[in-house]
Amino acid sequence: MTLRKKIFLLILASIVLFSGSLLFFSRIQLRQNTLMISSATEQQGIIIENAIYERSHDLQQIVTDYTNWDDIIPHLKTADNNWATDNIATIINSFGLQAVSVFNLNEKMVYGFGISPNEMLGSPKEQKEIIEKIRKNGFVHFFRMTANGIMEISAASIHPTLDTARQTSGNGFFFVSKLWNKKFLDELSKITGSNITLENAGYKVANSTESHTLRTAILIKDQNNLPLCTFVFENP
Repeated sequence: MTLRKKIFLLILASIVLFSGSLLFFSRIQLRQNTLMISSATEQQGIIIENAIYERSHDLQQIVTDYTNWDDIIPHLKTADNNWATDNIATIINSFGLQAVSVFNLNEKMVYGFGISPNEMLGSPKEQKEIIEKIRKNGFVHFFRMTANGIMEISAASIHPTLDTARQTSGNGFFFVSKLWNKKFLDELSKITGSNITLENAGYKVANSTESHTLRTAILIKDQNNLPLCTFVFENP
């Protein structure tokens, strides 16, 4: 073998070795980037879910507090609007609610305050189905699509103060709602450091190593536990 051929083979071997090393390290880098994106997406998802949970939990806590309350029970059979204005209507401004409504056991609204307090239950058929769920489970929590935006609703059956386990029969039904309007979403956007958009229920997000943003999808459900829509949180 001539010297020229030896040099050629040496150069060729060096090129092959260099290319193989480059491919190997590229795959390692790609795997590391994928793991970093996965970890960052998971952490961002936790931040978003905690922010949403905190607000939803506040709504459910209001329902819990106001449905273990002796004073409300005598006022369910005969409406007392003066009492209700002083003791129920005030929570609209105190907690930034859209509406509050109280129903008796005959499924008739005894008190309603705020903006369209009966809107949160939809049609008479939907109202009956929702109240039936409360009779069975004690609590409900769901979302509705309205003309003003996405409405979050929490409700529960009403019981005496000492019946925190809710073992006695319910005396009525208490509903509260909060609107996920621009003000609410702007606050959520600030807390999570995200730009928030509303997409359809089947919308999927995909993060890649080529993208400089992280996108997280939060699916919300209606009173039948069916997908209603998807909020997409995008972090630059």
